[in-house]
Amino acid sequence: MKLLRLKADGFGLLRGEWHFDPSRMNLVIDENERGKTSLLHAIVAALYGLDGDARRHRGAITPLERWRPWDGGTYRIELDIESDGETYTISRDFARGSVEVFNERGQDVTPDFATEKDGFSIGQPLLGLDADEFTKCAFWRQGELADVVPELEKDRRSSTLQARLESAADTRAGDASAIEAIQALETALKSFESPLYPTAITIDNAIKRFEGMREYETTQLRSLEHDYAAVARPLERIATLDEEELALRARLRALEAHGATLRASDATRRLERDDQRRAERAQLRTEAAALAALASVPADAEIILSAQTARHTELAARAQAALAKRRAIEPELARIDAALEHFAAFAAHTADAADALAVRAGELRRLDEECLRIDEEVELALQAVRAQGLDPNRATTLILRDGSAGLEVLM
Repeated sequence: MKLLRLKADGFGLLRGEWHFDPSRMNLVIDENERGKTSLLHAIVAALYGLDGDARRHRGAITPLERWRPWDGGTYRIELDIESDGETYTISRDFARGSVEVFNERGQDVTPDFATEKDGFSIGQPLLGLDADEFTKCAFWRQGELADVVPELEKDRRSSTLQARLESAADTRAGDASAIEAIQALETALKSFESPLYPTAITIDNAIKRFEGMREYETTQLRSLEHDYAAVARPLERIATLDEEELALRARLRALEAHGATLRASDATRRLERDDQRRAERAQLRTEAAALAALASVPADAEIILSAQTARHTELAARAQAALAKRRAIEPELARIDAALEHFAAFAAHTADAADALAVRAGELRRLDEECLRIDEEVELALQAVRAQGLDPNRATTLILRDGSAGLEVLM
């Protein structure tokens, strides 16, 4: 079994989380009263629980009360362990008296560790050891080192370190003496059972055979080293290719992330375009609802409208031309209107009056012609007067003053 992690929400003065490396030796070093002993007892408590029966601890405090948090807070621990390739998470809440065990797949396997006394012991079925045996085999606490390495040299020479460790750890058969250990070793020397051989052999023969096997394995190892030297360059190339593959995989992940970003951006643009199209469709629906009343318009309405529009344009052009022409003849119209107004007094005359007017006009023309003839005669007379050396203006004055008498004088 391997310890992986311990989390204490409250165990004595212990609070926090600790991780253990199964491939290394784990030393707990700190000042006094900082929780080293509490840490070890917390591991044992997680595996075996805490006894709270006061009848078995007459006159002394029970382990359950001993490790109750001093501040009266949470009384709970959690331990992760690995056993036979399976990982377990053990959670014990001592305040509630509950225990839960889950495997790495999240399955509740608490019933698998139930005991006959309505308790739950995880260490007993996994290790085959009770709490006391596990405590002695798993770690040594401060003050117990003298049981393994006595202070007196003669005590240390009386037995080997292995014998002292076995004696300290053995709680069932009592302490084993050095003589018994030596006898057991001599018996083992005479009959050595190896899984490589079907029958028991002596230690000397086993050592010889193992030495022969070692020489053979050494030869094989040298051959493999030679083969490895031959393939070292390809292996280096493979290692380089592995590094390049890792770099390419990282680049691929970056490209995939960039692609995901681009896809997200494209999806955002599509959503925005979809929203815009939805708004346009809603606007078109609104316009269609407004134009629903025009659904009865004939199919050739556009052609008719175009023709009417062209006709309207033509008429508008003609109207503009007529208006321009009217503006051009407005002075003439004004003159005609003035003339009509001047002749308005004659509008009540009849055709007879017109005929009489024509006769009078003829008489006036005749009189005009007569006047012209007389004017010509007067001009001839004046010319005759000038020819005689007289002043025509004076003669005219005399004529106008005296009438015909003056004329006779002049004649």
